[in-house]
Amino acid sequence: MRKLQALTMFLIQATGLPRSVFNAYVDSGDLIPTGKEMGNGFEVARFRYEASIDVYQYPGDGHHLLALVMAWLVERDTDREQQGLPDPKLVVAMLDADSADVEIAVSFEEPIELVADPAGRIPYAGKMWSVTDVPVDVADAVHGMDGQAVDGGHNG
Repeated sequence: MRKLQALTMFLIQATGLPRSVFNAYVDSGDLIPTGKEMGNGFEVARFRYEASIDVYQYPGDGHHLLALVMAWLVERDTDREQQGLPDPKLVVAMLDADSADVEIAVSFEEPIELVADPAGRIPYAGKMWSVTDVPVDVADAVHGMDGQAVDGGHNG
């Protein structure tokens, strides 16, 4: 639910509205087992969920709020199309000429990753694990990439 939290914090900061006018929650979700080995840990599952962000007594331009949501999704949730996630939906209840209650319904998909950790709280396969992003090792150098064939290489 990191994406939901991140989008909500972005909206709070971008609108300048107090945290008290926002309510973000998960409506429902599916847990999809993966068991994907990732070197320094593994992805145990993917969590695909429907979330809502309620903005109470929103005083601003509705298009501004919608543009903020879409800008965040396009820039920070780049796998949406590949994951087959639907476009966000919106419900607006006008309170008066200057304010409305707005419900933004949005779907997300996120990995649930585990890293071995003696102080972790998840027992699995004889070890203790923590839920966190699996660190990715980045190569400092690449050898054998100078255009020359190496043992086992293909020579035409």
